[in-house]
Amino acid sequence: MTSLGLAMIALLVAAATAHAAETVHQLAAVARAEAQKLSADAQLVQIDVTSFSLAMDRSGLPDMSRVGPPAVLLFYYVSPTTQRHIRVVVQADLSPEQRQFLRDRGTSPIQADVVPASAVPYTRVIHESFSELNEALASAERGGFQRECAGVNPHYGCGRVVRAELHAYWNGQGPGTPIWTFAFGQDARARGITRQVDAVTGRVVMVEEASPGVVAPASLSVRVVLSYSDGENPSSLAAIRDGQGVIVLLTARFNTRVVAPVSCLVFRSQLTGNEARQTNEKCETLNRTFEAGGDKPLTVLNPITFHLAPNQNTDVLEITWTFTANGVTQKAQESLRIDR
Repeated sequence: MTSLGLAMIALLVAAATAHAAETVHQLAAVARAEAQKLSADAQLVQIDVTSFSLAMDRSGLPDMSRVGPPAVLLFYYVSPTTQRHIRVVVQADLSPEQRQFLRDRGTSPIQADVVPASAVPYTRVIHESFSELNEALASAERGGFQRECAGVNPHYGCGRVVRAELHAYWNGQGPGTPIWTFAFGQDARARGITRQVDAVTGRVVMVEEASPGVVAPASLSVRVVLSYSDGENPSSLAAIRDGQGVIVLLTARFNTRVVAPVSCLVFRSQLTGNEARQTNEKCETLNRTFEAGGDKPLTVLNPITFHLAPNQNTDVLEITWTFTANGVTQKAQESLRIDR
């Protein structure tokens, strides 16, 4: 999306109030159709409701004690055949006038694009039978927030939902269980309040991403070195000069059997926030089987020369290696300073 498009959408979202809205299932069906234009077998792996519209009271003024329907939703998909990772942004709560505003400017409240694998941390498919957002939210709110919100100014919205997210949690076997996670306003100690709801049974639950019995596929490391060969253990570099050639050394030791993992390496400037370089826009599928506890770790060498922008004297790069295997996504990070 262009900066102008994002600016227009931001203005529309800021002005949005509660209008009649489709259900999340209906919006998911629309998003799926857009994703399948990019990859026919795109499968839903995450829903992220990033904002809600304003609810209105009988006087027509905003009711700060509750929210209206979802305003912006991000649907994430993964294609098994093309390995594409797709994001569909849906502006769900627009008035007819706001929709016409977008149409007049040649844009749409639904935007689909291919994104790096690092932007889609989940790989387990969410099946269409998940509970509707408003039903799950009602379950999350049913226990009340009297204890958590004690001592908080009621106008601060301690018990008002601010975000909702759905993905499948894995317990070590089977396809995984879809869980709605709701984030509410902060308590008196500025701590976030969350509730999780099983999107199959509708029960309030407490789950962790790394459940007992789930083995992380690998232990990862990222290092920047001057040179590398078998049998050597070169020193890691924390800083280099502009234009200096180095090797980004990726190492994985496997804790369990891994088949065809997906590897993605991203460089991002910590000073500007810009993504400096990605070794492969679609990342890379390693079409091999790796056994647990092998004699030698998986080693990936990435020779590279870093250059500062003409108007820069220094920068700090965040190097992120994302490794997805057996339905689990792991990350290893390192920082590197570059001086002119």
